[in-house]
Amino acid sequence: MKTPFMLLALGVAMLLLQCTDTVEGPRGTDFACTDTSDVCSLTKDQNVFGFDLFQELHAAEPTDNIFISPMSISTALAMALNGAASQTYTDMQGAMRVSDWEQNRLNAAYRSLLEVVPNLDPKVQLQIANSIWYRDTYVVRQEFLDVNRTFFNSQVSALDFNSPAAKATINKWVNDQTKGLIKDIVNDISPETVMFIINAIYFKGTWRHQFDTKKTNQQPFFLADGTQKNVDMMLLPKVSLPVFSDDRLTAIDLPYGDSIFSMTILLPNEGYSMDALVASLSATNWRVWLDNLSDSPRMTFRMPKFKMEYEQLLNRALTDMGMGIAFAPQQANFTNIAKDEDLHISAVRHKAFVEIDEKGTEAAAVTSIEFETTSLPPEIIVNRPFVFVIRDNKTNSVLFIGKMMQP
Repeated sequence: MKTPFMLLALGVAMLLLQCTDTVEGPRGTDFACTDTSDVCSLTKDQNVFGFDLFQELHAAEPTDNIFISPMSISTALAMALNGAASQTYTDMQGAMRVSDWEQNRLNAAYRSLLEVVPNLDPKVQLQIANSIWYRDTYVVRQEFLDVNRTFFNSQVSALDFNSPAAKATINKWVNDQTKGLIKDIVNDISPETVMFIINAIYFKGTWRHQFDTKKTNQQPFFLADGTQKNVDMMLLPKVSLPVFSDDRLTAIDLPYGDSIFSMTILLPNEGYSMDALVASLSATNWRVWLDNLSDSPRMTFRMPKFKMEYEQLLNRALTDMGMGIAFAPQQANFTNIAKDEDLHISAVRHKAFVEIDEKGTEAAAVTSIEFETTSLPPEIIVNRPFVFVIRDNKTNSVLFIGKMMQP
């Protein structure tokens, strides 16, 4: 049976931000969507964005592992959205799938989400951090910095980007916020780079039903091309898990801690391809699958033990989703960040890490949005004696020639 586990990673990422109608943690934050409906409206739109982005990445890498954090990427983009204007703002809204949101309402929903989610389950560690780093000689609008401090609890720092210490400072922040799982996000800082907007997420959860390390053994894993390889397969004997199955897939839900967070595995059935399964990912289908999960009879459950690292430049995917103007020099409009009309996004970088073993899951993701100013074209100043020629452009006859020594 073909059991590709690329979507296992998606389950981790999406369940980190999935809000159900009522969530109650015994020693965490009690939360209901009816109390703060905008939070759940936001996570719904985040999920649409996440599925659409995942489909774009799968289309480009159909046989590769993929692991992303839609929450990390969308949060970083939401911070940047506060600096966009005119068509750039509208196109970014569309790509982020938040076109119906007024900016102040969107910011307020993010503030609530970022406050609530990390505290839902005391048995699960979830840390979300935001930062803005800008060139110390670049004049940034104070309003932009203030709104990101207020609504995204963002750390704001001016750095000397010409100093090698700047890259080390930013990467140390990334390393600290991800507990060392992601070491860096900035490779180099070009002379045109003026700002980085960065989101970092760290997650660590222990399984509610832990696997017995003594029962992990080598089992075959059947690859999409028909070949197989032996992997460390973990075992849960005689366990009841929430399960849903139809003619396309089987969904299995594995809870962490107090069951506030969980990982949902979407396993394509025999004869149903990964391409078809990814194409079926939508907010509507996701809701149907979750709503139809029900506790199974006691069964034996096996899954691979694995570690995955993923890194991707998201410029192409986000352009295909509709925000290409944000990357276009001399077309992008980020005048709400600075008066500089040549500011544009040069790179949206995403790194993610996940390790799944018998105890649980540890995962982290970082999204960096890099802004550059468009380099001015080479400048020539005729400020010394010169020769000048007047000619026709058909016969190339020189009609006049002169020399200017003292204008």
